[in-house]
Amino acid sequence: YGGPGHEGGTLSDTLILVYINLETKRIALISIPRDLWVPIPYDWDNTAFYKINMAYAMGLDDLRYPNKKPEFRGEAGGGNLAKSVVGKVTGITAQNFISVNFEGLIKIIDILGGVEVDVPKTFNDYFYPVKGKENETCGISASKIVEFHAKYSGFELEKQFICRYEHLHFDQGKQTMGGDLALKLVRSRHSDTYGGDFARSERQYALLLGIKDKIISLEGAGKLNSILDKVTQNVRTDLASPEIKKLLSMLPD
Repeated sequence: YGGPGHEGGTLSDTLILVYINLETKRIALISIPRDLWVPIPYDWDNTAFYKINMAYAMGLDDLRYPNKKPEFRGEAGGGNLAKSVVGKVTGITAQNFISVNFEGLIKIIDILGGVEVDVPKTFNDYFYPVKGKENETCGISASKIVEFHAKYSGFELEKQFICRYEHLHFDQGKQTMGGDLALKLVRSRHSDTYGGDFARSERQYALLLGIKDKIISLEGAGKLNSILDKVTQNVRTDLASPEIKKLLSMLPD
C-alpha cells in the first residue's frame, strides 16, 4: 500500500496470496486483481460491495467504520479484514498476513543490499507519477486548464500535465536494483506494451524471486539472522520474528 503522502494511501496497491505446502515443500503465489468487486463486512455482519483493495483500508479505519467486528479493528484490523475477504474469494483460509508500504519496501531491499531481478520484458512507461508533483500546473495557463477539463477526464486529463511524470525504461534481463528502482518496476502501470495488472503481477513475481534468492544467499553466508529483525521492522504482520525463522527452517533451500 502507498502509505503516508500517497492518495488513498491505505488502499492495497498489490494483493498476493502466498500458499505454502509444507508436505510438498512448494510455494504458490496467486495474484488477486485489486479491482475485484466483492462484499466486505463494513459493519459487523452487514456487507456492501467494494473493490477488494478497500478491505485493508477499511480494517485500518476505525473512525469511518466503527462498528466492525473486534478482529477487524486496531493495528491488525486491516490485515485481518484482507485475510477474511481474500479467503472468501479464493476458498483458501489465509492464516497470516504481511503488509508493507512503499517506503517500507524500499528500506527492505536496501537493507538486503539490493536484489538481482530478472526483468521479463523490455518496456517504457512515460507516465510514472513523481511524488509531490500531483497538483503541479506545469506552467499551463488557467484558461488552458479549464479547456483541458472540458475536453478530457480521468487519466487522459492527468496526462496533459506532463511534468507530473517521469519516463521509466527497463531492459529485459537480470539487473541489480536498489529499493527506489525496484518499487518503480513493480508500480509501473502505463506502458503501452507491458502495462496492466497481468504485466504488473509478472514483474512483482520477478522481484519476489529476486528477494527470495538474496535471502537464500544471506542465509548461506550466515548473515540472515542479523538483518531479519531490521526487515520485519518495516512491515505490519501477525507473524513474530521467531515464527518467521521457524517457517524458514521448515522449507528446504
